[in-house]
Amino acid sequence: MRISKRCISLLLAGAIGAFCMISDQLAFSQFLTGETPREKDEKKAEDPRTDKELPHDIVRNIKAVKVSNIRGAVQVTWSVHPGFDGEFIIGRTSEIPYNSDRALRAQSIKVVPAVAESSIIDHGLPPGEYYYVILSREKVKDRDVELYPDVNYTSVPVVIEKEIPSAAYKVAPEQVTLIHAMVINKTQVLLTWKGLERSGIIYTIYRGNTLLNTPEKLKKADTIASISDGSESFLDKSINRSGNYFYAVTVKDLSGNEDVQLIPDQSYTASGVFVAVGQQDVVTGIAGKVTYDGFVRISWKGVSFTSGTYLIYRNTRPITNAQRVALSKLVGTVGIESTEYSDNPGKGKYYYAVLVRMPDGSTDTTLIEGSNYLQKPVRIGRMLRLSWIAARARQGRVQVQWKYRGETPGGTYRLLRATRPVNTVEELDSGAVVSTVDIRKKKFIDAKPPAGTLYYALVPEEYKTASTFRVRSGINVTGPVQITGTKVAPEKDRIEEYGATDVDTVLRGAFFPGRYRETIKKLENIARQSDNEYEIAKARLFIGRSWLELRSYKKALRYLLQPEVKKFFPDESRFWSEYALSRVR
Repeated sequence: MRISKRCISLLLAGAIGAFCMISDQLAFSQFLTGETPREKDEKKAEDPRTDKELPHDIVRNIKAVKVSNIRGAVQVTWSVHPGFDGEFIIGRTSEIPYNSDRALRAQSIKVVPAVAESSIIDHGLPPGEYYYVILSREKVKDRDVELYPDVNYTSVPVVIEKEIPSAAYKVAPEQVTLIHAMVINKTQVLLTWKGLERSGIIYTIYRGNTLLNTPEKLKKADTIASISDGSESFLDKSINRSGNYFYAVTVKDLSGNEDVQLIPDQSYTASGVFVAVGQQDVVTGIAGKVTYDGFVRISWKGVSFTSGTYLIYRNTRPITNAQRVALSKLVGTVGIESTEYSDNPGKGKYYYAVLVRMPDGSTDTTLIEGSNYLQKPVRIGRMLRLSWIAARARQGRVQVQWKYRGETPGGTYRLLRATRPVNTVEELDSGAVVSTVDIRKKKFIDAKPPAGTLYYALVPEEYKTASTFRVRSGINVTGPVQITGTKVAPEKDRIEEYGATDVDTVLRGAFFPGRYRETIKKLENIARQSDNEYEIAKARLFIGRSWLELRSYKKALRYLLQPEVKKFFPDESRFWSEYALSRVR
């Protein structure tokens, strides 16, 4: 087949024109985004598109930033799962789209296929605050959408400021300039400005959680001060809640005429200052513990709100950011008055986080290691269970031995001593607590048992509420053991010898219910005021035991190794001090 020279010329001209058009498009795209093709390839390589835990129709890593070289333009970027081939709707809204109603009310600005470039430029925007949300077109049609902050919708607004001609920045005689706000002393904001060079005026200071860039917004803001002495600064000490704060300063004459000209960073702050008040939007002290029944008990210190809810999340990896929260399972929701939750996840390794859903319906996704998410996992294997227990007397002491099966200890176990047979859970209450034990030690020596017929029971700390716990002779309760002619004075004789003490009252009322800091405080008072050597020794023993429960092992050792503790409680001193030393090491 022969092609004429004229046809070849036309083909070459068309190819060159197409190449020029592609080059122009690439250059314009680079102009809008500020990225070279190589940078785009690198960004694409870093894009986490292999995450399979979120549904395929959920976009990831949404971001919205102003385009610096185009007025009123915002670049929105995201990443998608490679297994999704549908279409996404990009929406824009002036309110944070944290629920389905708000998200579905967002203005649709573009529909893009999943296989297209994960970036658009939203331009021609007037001054204001803008949030973005990206949803599957099919889910929008079904009105069945899932929303994750900073995953498929933005939780921080992009602020488009009003363009002020350069002439407008000339100092007007009735307007403050050079306003500036900064956080000092952690929870206070120092506001400064350049005032007017004349007397007889009043500066009015406004504060809000959004830009105070219109007279209408000033009316809704808090008026926090009026200054008539010519000062050009103000210290805001009245902030009592964490948040982002904006300020404005207006001028009013003595007749009450107020100048509400609002110019960014002249008479109002264009950027907010964030103040954290005691982290009251974030729970603290999160802890996880495996119970006898194989549940995970999550506890925390709550926030100061009187309404709202706590959201408990679970994952097999640490929940360290908003993306990981979105991938985690919401296992429970409890009222703001609660500070614990029990989860039954089964065998495995689990991490937990507790977030706050605030009274306005928004969720604070701030994550602080060790404060509101676990940095170490809770591990659940085959639950540990006793399989045999026995006791025998020798030289005035009782040695209790046991065997167990399993690998995950279900909380703390207590060794009880009774003077009559124990056949039911209710009868356990009549026994005296001898000690709290690590059942993996397999034995315990009761060095000072009272004379008579004794029975011993080894029970989990939460035996009263554990639905699967049963009293079983030979498994967790011993047969009778007879103590006669003991070389060590029985407990009742020692009480007669040394006098009745208040230590046991504290143990029953505070230590055994688990209020260890209260125990320490009360026993410290007893040890300081008492002249009874035995009472002092017992108080210091259980102060050390309380510090052990609080995981302060070095503090525990200071009490467990006291001479009087070793004198009156040699076995307990040795056992618990060795335990504390193993933890310190």
